[in-house]
Amino acid sequence: MSSQQTKLDWLLSKRLHIVTGKGGVGKSTLCAAMGLVAARHGRRAIILETDTKERMSQLFEIPPVGYQEVEIYPGLYAKNLDPDHSMEEYVLRFVRLQSVYDALFKKSFLQYWIQGMPGFREFVVLGKIWDMGQAFDKKRPDYDMMIIDSPATGHGVSLWQLPEATRKAVGGSGPIANYAAKMRDFFANPDEAAYHIATIPEELPYTETVELVSAMRGDLNLPLGLLLANQIPPAAYPGEAQPLFEKLLGGGAERDALSSHLGGTDIGDALINAARSQSIKHGHGVHYIEKLAELDAPMVRLPFVYAKSYAKTAVEKLSHVLEAELQEQMK
Repeated sequence: MSSQQTKLDWLLSKRLHIVTGKGGVGKSTLCAAMGLVAARHGRRAIILETDTKERMSQLFEIPPVGYQEVEIYPGLYAKNLDPDHSMEEYVLRFVRLQSVYDALFKKSFLQYWIQGMPGFREFVVLGKIWDMGQAFDKKRPDYDMMIIDSPATGHGVSLWQLPEATRKAVGGSGPIANYAAKMRDFFANPDEAAYHIATIPEELPYTETVELVSAMRGDLNLPLGLLLANQIPPAAYPGEAQPLFEKLLGGGAERDALSSHLGGTDIGDALINAARSQSIKHGHGVHYIEKLAELDAPMVRLPFVYAKSYAKTAVEKLSHVLEAELQEQMK
């Protein structure tokens, strides 16, 4: 990473982006925001979901995306990599006839055998991503960037270990082993790929992030990208208001004046208690952001975006905050 590069320049130089992290930290939303940033900078990007419960259609307020590649914003596409459709598409390249595929994989014991094979469906999904990635080498690739909405940390780590595990499981040689090795090299190529860790400034997500950073730098040997510190609680009040807030907490004339202005003691007390609660939450957030910074990885800080419903408007707002954060230089 060049010290002269901004985080945005670096991000746009990569063509495969995997966003992982603990469940509930906003991975899908961050994928959407990243995709919007890429599209605004002239990249033809696609977000690939790996969960049957798709999120892009909800976030962009459009009908379900499904297995088709759908444009969800000018220059930004989405696709849900359903394992069944991925396998069907792959096998049909060889058997050619839909009737033959149906007979072999939908109406025979093979259907149940394949469904029971550990990791097979996930391997097929990775194969589809790898297959789409081969188009990067064309003079006119289908997409300049792929953004993968990875499963939550535990399942996600297993997923990205699967190509090497498969290669070893089949003895390390032969067609399947060679195919798995190509997939492994593709997903671990530091010139093309970056694994971004989405997190929030709370204890459990922080702990998982520390473990995941260590694993990526160690046994996984995957190219670590950005720490996406999401949902950072805002301060309850400006720093210069701290002396006044302390007076309000202590009671006295200031608190009486506030209650009188608001029309009652109950309202004043409720407002002060809410501010105190938010102040504590903000303090915890600052603490964990400081601890995340100690991991010595490039980080972007994203605030909690308040919205009645977390959909297109909120995602666009978050994408502009992300873009501003990405203007910082890489360290």
